Amino acid sequence: MTIVWRDAMAIDHGVIDHDHHTLIDLINDFCKATLNERGMLEMQQIFERLDRYAAVHFQREEQLQSAVKYPHAEVHQREHLVLFGKMEDLRRRFATLIETAGDLAMVSAAPRPELTNLHRTMTEFLHFWLVDHIIKSDLRMRSYAGQMARYSSNFVPLANAAA
Repeated sequence: MTIVWRDAMAIDHGVIDHDHHTLIDLINDFCKATLNERGMLEMQQIFERLDRYAAVHFQREEQLQSAVKYPHAEVHQREHLVLFGKMEDLRRRFATLIETAGDLAMVSAAPRPELTNLHRTMTEFLHFWLVDHIIKSDLRMRSYAGQMARYSSNFVPLANAAA
């Protein structure tokens, strides 16, 4: 199921929303990846992109929250740590699966239940990230968007920051 951005998801119509658009693209790319050699390579690249995305995006949000003295900043930062930890765990499981098989071609040649389960688990995690974190937690920042805009104007585009 392809995820489509809706205005109801908007927080600041600026840097945070732009970052969230990027996450939606990454989620859609991951969900479309097939369990063949090409798809496995795509998944590997998406894991790397997600890692860079999370590091930059979480740092941005936390910096903005600190600047405006966002009252839920500490809880939000803990949520980021949990999300990052879960993503890293899934990435390690994917890497171990590849190492165990020998290479991407071997994994995709005979898809094992572990691969199918990992793909499903990662897809569920990414949807959780979108629904539970962005739609529930991040939207609470909406009333601080005007204040945050003053501090985010010097942020570089995510593609440049996460390179």
